[in-house]
Amino acid sequence: MGDIPTDKLIELSAGPLRMKFDQNTAFLRNICLKDREILRGIYVAVRDHNWLRPEMTLNALELESNPDSFHLICHLSVRTKEIDYAWQIRISGSNEGHIVYSVEGVSNSEFMRNRIGICVLHPIENTSGSECLVTYSTGEKQSGIFPEMISAHQLFFDIHTLRWGILPDLDAEVEFEGDIFEMEDQRNWTDASYKTYSTPLALPYPVPVKIGDTVSQSVTLSLIGSVPDPLAAPEIDDRISVLLGDKFLSDVPPIGLCISERVLDQQDIENLKIVGINHLRVDLHLSITGYLEDFI
Repeated sequence: MGDIPTDKLIELSAGPLRMKFDQNTAFLRNICLKDREILRGIYVAVRDHNWLRPEMTLNALELESNPDSFHLICHLSVRTKEIDYAWQIRISGSNEGHIVYSVEGVSNSEFMRNRIGICVLHPIENTSGSECLVTYSTGEKQSGIFPEMISAHQLFFDIHTLRWGILPDLDAEVEFEGDIFEMEDQRNWTDASYKTYSTPLALPYPVPVKIGDTVSQSVTLSLIGSVPDPLAAPEIDDRISVLLGDKFLSDVPPIGLCISERVLDQQDIENLKIVGINHLRVDLHLSITGYLEDFI
């Protein structure tokens, strides 16, 4: 293996696509077409029986990087008191904007896991409300929509390929291999992304992992259609607006505050009236004697 670069984040290119590679976690971040984010990231994880994701350690990295393509191989390990897991990860990007992220994992210990495998993050911006086409493992196709409102349930199941438009004459397509993949709305956990992951939640978990158990998966991102040449950057209005007076030009959403531990005096109350907040939140600790007096 070659020398490990000292920079944690490595800039990479695959044709018109630009991205960053986090060598400490094998996280391929912010895959972008000019200023438009196509994927928030691709990464691999071991989730234990408590859904914790232990940190990984980079053991070796071989990288060949060119102005419009790259190929890398990295070896990482996950070690805790119970877990001893080894990853070999291969990632390549071609000058046509074709990216392949493939992993081979093997366990050197016995432990309980909820999930092991690749995850793909899709950005909310430029994706929310967009139509997509899902191809299932059976070959059946179905159209769908990335939801604008937060979805409490999985969006798509048994995904083999997922295709969506990114420009008028250009689509992105992600192909999944090696397991059953499904998608959930990460906004339920305050993350600004949709996540496609392996091992359906409908299956029982945790499950035992034995010494020698292996995982083999891959994700392929492709651009389908015509990439504008040159790809025009969006116009950005960098003007600064200053508002004078007491009239707003647009509606302001309701804004509230959380009360502090100390008791408010009359001056505090007058100041709050000036601010014009919509509500004041009070946290009641019902396990503490005298909470009702504090509230009153």
